Amino acid sequence: MLFPFKKIVLLSTLFFAMSLTPSFTPSAQAQSSAVEQKASQVVVFKNGTSFFVKKVEVKPEKNKGYIADLPQALFGTFWIYGQSGRLQRITSMEKEMRQKEMQKVSSMAALLYANQGKNAHLLLETGEHIEAKIENIEGNFVFLQVLKPANSFRALSVDAIKQANFEKAPAMEVAYLTKQRVLELEFQNPQSKEEVELVYMQKNFAWLPNYSIELLDDTKARISLRASVMNDAEDIYESDLSLVVGVPNFKYSDFLEPLSSSQSVAQFLAALNGGSSDYYANRILTNAVMAQSARYEAADMLDYSMPDTEATMETSTQEDLFFYSLKKVILPKGARAFYTLFQEEVKYRHLYQTQIPTNNLYGNLDNGNQNILVSHSIEMKNTTAYPWTTGTAMVTNLNQNQRNPLSQDLLPYVAKGAEGILPLTASPEILVKHSESEIERKSGIKQKDGRTYELLTVEGVLTLRNAKEKAITLKIKRNVVGNMLKTDTTWKVDKVLANSYASAINAQNQVAWEVELGAGAEKEIRYSYQVYVAR
Repeated sequence: MLFPFKKIVLLSTLFFAMSLTPSFTPSAQAQSSAVEQKASQVVVFKNGTSFFVKKVEVKPEKNKGYIADLPQALFGTFWIYGQSGRLQRITSMEKEMRQKEMQKVSSMAALLYANQGKNAHLLLETGEHIEAKIENIEGNFVFLQVLKPANSFRALSVDAIKQANFEKAPAMEVAYLTKQRVLELEFQNPQSKEEVELVYMQKNFAWLPNYSIELLDDTKARISLRASVMNDAEDIYESDLSLVVGVPNFKYSDFLEPLSSSQSVAQFLAALNGGSSDYYANRILTNAVMAQSARYEAADMLDYSMPDTEATMETSTQEDLFFYSLKKVILPKGARAFYTLFQEEVKYRHLYQTQIPTNNLYGNLDNGNQNILVSHSIEMKNTTAYPWTTGTAMVTNLNQNQRNPLSQDLLPYVAKGAEGILPLTASPEILVKHSESEIERKSGIKQKDGRTYELLTVEGVLTLRNAKEKAITLKIKRNVVGNMLKTDTTWKVDKVLANSYASAINAQNQVAWEVELGAGAEKEIRYSYQVYVAR
């Protein structure tokens, strides 16, 4: 009765072993023919997309070599380059492979899996003691060659084994077999070692700019740019890392590359079409993709390295992108780091600004009963050698050797040589009031639209007061619908396009004043405009 059982178990074991190495996939030895080298270049964008250039050494056997552990490359960005034109063909296929990362044993199943091929003394749940060689484990079943009490083969549930004793210390870490996609590379007259270059983009690697702005006195500030970097993509070891300032344009970066992913054809086409599996919609988009000319846009790059590495920062500009670059960066997957990219002193001035509400098109004038909020900002001149990318900015000052926090806001992009305005807070010590009065009204005026209007001549009055103990610069802005007439204080008027039917018959203007107010000073600004209002 024992012989048939033995035969069945042997056949099951052989079937399982064969299922791990299908005839159309490379052998386990062939899959180890690639020795992965470090990424020579990594370019990181703020949107979480990164660009890798990696050299991989392959040892071909019978003109073929294999590369495993493929990146989650983005569609259309995965390129493979061989040396001297010897690389003839590239094929992607799925294969059962053992994981690189070892995991600690945490269950009886994992212990048996990690010690396949070893002998063990096992206590079964029935109370039986056996000595057996652990042949294989699949799912919840373990296959044993029983040595004592009698030579036989058994297939048991892992739960049936209550205790396992080994003569020598057992393996306590395990690397499981997983299905992975590998590349098969075919070479023409290959050398013993072939170097190929992998170029690809992937997600899960980003950097964020943070500024520190220290107000040293009333005219001088120290600005520092820090790169906060987050790497959830892959290990970086002594690579050239570049962080990008600029707007990347990679149109199909939301899709995975079929060559390195395990998506089915249906899944890939559905993703490419925004989730739709409609054949005709897919065909239209696929045709559009196929009609595109290949386009690679360089990126504005920043290099940075771990604190214990020496790095030399370089900068460069390519097209509309700016690059900060550091050498020999070490940053493991899952790591977070920050580095100061530059620190320089710049000139600045305090700036107070307010926005007067737009005039009413129905003839209701501003009665001037409410105070208008004035915001306090600083205006900095970018005299550094770098553009200032958009990022958070923390503003502090030093007062009697104490550092005081003033504000945190968003510093917008500031080109080299330009001025950037950073808000600080509201200023209750700057008082602004605004009122309007009708000077003249003409009725019964017909326009091209066939309607009848009244033409109002309006005088506006701005009352300003500086309650601070120092002089300030105050900028006042207002959008005015109508025809600007005159002012007693210099203004700047910019015409803008009409954006509604009600204002189509009137001009639209962006009006601005910039005035100096001494400590405790008051000032009045008078101006006038004309506007058509419907009867």
